[in-house]
Parts: sequence; C-alpha cells; structure tokens
Amino acid sequence: MGDQQQRDRPSLIKGGGALSRGDLIDEATNYIKNLETQVKMAQQKKESLLQQKKRSRSASSSSYEAPKIEIHEMDSFLQIILMCAVGNQFILTEIIRILHERP
Repeated sequence: MGDQQQRDRPSLIKGGGALSRGDLIDEATNYIKNLETQVKMAQQKKESLLQQKKRSRSASSSSYEAPKIEIHEMDSFLQIILMCAVGNQFILTEIIRILHERP
C-alpha cells in the first residue's frame, strides 16, 4: 500500500484511545469519500489521455497522407488540382518539377 493510502486510511486509535463507533463511522465515511474522489480524478485523467491519444493519432495519420493531384488537359493548357492535408509539408517546386518531366 502506498504512503498516500496509508495516510488516508482511517486510524483505529485517536489520542491514545480507541475510537467510538460514531467516530469510526465518520472516519470510514471520510475515507470512502476520499477514495471516490481519487477514482473520479483517475477517470478524468484517463479520459483526457485517451482524447490526447486519439487527437495525436488522427493528426499523425493526416500528416503522412500523400498529396493528391488531378491533371486535366483542356485544349492548350493544363488544369492542375492539388489537394493535401494542412500539416503536410510537401514542396511545391518538387511537384512542379515532376509535372514538367511528364511526357
């Protein structure tokens, strides 16, 4: 048992004498309420960590998504549509180079 739990656990001896039944019930009630508070805090922390994990997972998957390119030839010009994720750091000049090499 951890030090915190030992300190929070009700003691059976108060001021050198045994606790009365009422005092013992009060101590036990306070101890249970303290445990309930700790459980709620642990649940909130767990939920927060799960949300952070979900956000980081979705952010990392979108940042690795390759840009999508659509090329449409229209008479004497090309229409190029480039779609990418916000966090994707592609280099536009590299895409232009690839398009320029296109036969």
